[in-house]
Amino acid sequence: MDKASNSSEQTLTHIETDINCAICLEDARQALVAVSDVEEVKVDSAAGSFAVVHNAEPDRLVEAVTRLGYRTVTAPTGELGMGPVTVESVASCTHQPDSSAEPKAP
Repeated sequence: MDKASNSSEQTLTHIETDINCAICLEDARQALVAVSDVEEVKVDSAAGSFAVVHNAEPDRLVEAVTRLGYRTVTAPTGELGMGPVTVESVASCTHQPDSSAEPKAP
């Protein structure tokens, strides 16, 4: 089937991530919205996942999130789209308090 004839069909892609910070989820949502041919992005903050309605190549969606340093798994195809685990990707969130810091005295 010719890609040009498919251009009006929208696809729903679910993207699961390793993001657990609301601010980082919003950063990733904005990165997904910025991908051309993305129509809508819904965030499930409890699961750290996105539902994306688009006409874009799914690899472009994965790249938008992994470029920020996060790992992803796309569904429903079950194909893995994982970025490499690096110290930067694991520790990329600067919005969470450092749990190793000692509590401040009153």
